[in-house]
Amino acid sequence: MGTDMDAGGVLRRLVPVVVALGTAAALVVLVPRSAGTTWAAVRTTVGALTVRDVAVLTALWCAGLLAHSFVLTASLPGLTTVRALVLNLTGSAVANVVPLGGAAGVGLNFAMARGWGYSSRSFRTFTAVSNLLAVLAKLAAGAAGVSLVLLAGRSVAWPADVVNAVVAGLLCVVPLLLVVLLSRRATGLLGAGLDRVLAAVAAVVRSGWRTNLGSALPALRADTVDVVRRRWGQLGTGMLAYLALQGVLLWACVHALGGSLGLVVVAAALAVDRLLTMVPITPAGAGLVEAGTVAVLVALGVDAVLATSTVLVYRAFTFLLEIPVGGAAFAVWLLRRARRAPA
Repeated sequence: MGTDMDAGGVLRRLVPVVVALGTAAALVVLVPRSAGTTWAAVRTTVGALTVRDVAVLTALWCAGLLAHSFVLTASLPGLTTVRALVLNLTGSAVANVVPLGGAAGVGLNFAMARGWGYSSRSFRTFTAVSNLLAVLAKLAAGAAGVSLVLLAGRSVAWPADVVNAVVAGLLCVVPLLLVVLLSRRATGLLGAGLDRVLAAVAAVVRSGWRTNLGSALPALRADTVDVVRRRWGQLGTGMLAYLALQGVLLWACVHALGGSLGLVVVAAALAVDRLLTMVPITPAGAGLVEAGTVAVLVALGVDAVLATSTVLVYRAFTFLLEIPVGGAAFAVWLLRRARRAPA
């Protein structure tokens, strides 16, 4: 009976993963058709990439990871660059294959950080600071991309998901973040309200689980504000460098495939890519990101074959490659932990 229950538990965990990955794969497969092109044409274009092209794109991808590591090392004082890269890649690997995998990635990173001697409080602050900057950077990239398109007088039918993400972010997320960051009392009231909501849910499901967010959130806010105040220069520089390198990588993908894009088009495509990764329907927005970015590029006058090929190559680096590399980093971490266990 125990074996049957274990198998059932494993099956229940695997089903949503398989469904999410299947949905993402189906959406990606349909991307060329939705853009008015074929996989044969895309394969021909992508097949023209040379070893030198792939090496340059890989170097740009690595440079972006390195830039982002500055954000992570600033968020967790004492964290080395190598360990920041490990946290980034392993967390992304989990998030890229599991529905709502961001939480699972945080759990894995917490286990790693604890193994390196960091306290729970330090890790909570690290998570708050790094994710706060990630959300603000995506919203800023989206707002900048939309603004550049409007200022350039370009007409484009933005995907509904992009518009909704920008509106929700600007009208809801940003004001909430500002209130929390600027007011300790507001943070306490928000935490107390969440405590009551969660207590009501626990009562419905007959659980004795209770939270203490009314006091925990103000403490987390204080730690977060302290880190941002002391390390805002490194945090901002690292995030701006990361976004810039993402844009350069996208431009380089177009160039390697034989095309050419202006600043406005690159900014618009990057805006869509960053915003749609916030939509958690599929892991890291897989399928939705590709379809939305291709749609905007085509609407801005980019050839359908070039647009589709560019987005798929770009996502191969920023999404697919993180899975095996992050998995390898996780395997190395497990091996080292196993070797230290007897000691």
